[in-house]
Amino acid sequence: MRKRRVALLCARQLLCESLQHTLGSDPTIEVLGPWAIDDHAAARITQSSPDMVLIAESLKRTERVVKVTARILANFPDLPMIRVTLENNLMRFYSAQTMPASSDDLMTLIHSAIEIDRQELE
Repeated sequence: MRKRRVALLCARQLLCESLQHTLGSDPTIEVLGPWAIDDHAAARITQSSPDMVLIAESLKRTERVVKVTARILANFPDLPMIRVTLENNLMRFYSAQTMPASSDDLMTLIHSAIEIDRQELE
């Protein structure tokens, strides 16, 4: 079985160590990094070819985190990315999956997204 390569980018050392330990204990995952959330993140991702990127950020979202996230999404649109913020138990998942295009599929996706959003508000 091929291990899934997860690039780990972190804002805080303690959070980083915890995630590295948690991910590293799973025999199906190879942790790449941890690396800083900085302007070199895209280059590291290019060099390492991960299957997924995990960004662990602090509660206070900085312009740097937003910029790095946008750069990764622009350069690697098919690479799944998760951003976690443990201070408020929040996770964001980004993926540019390609799906069949029909009216029914589009409506199903719209209704599903709206339903997920409503559940979050409750």
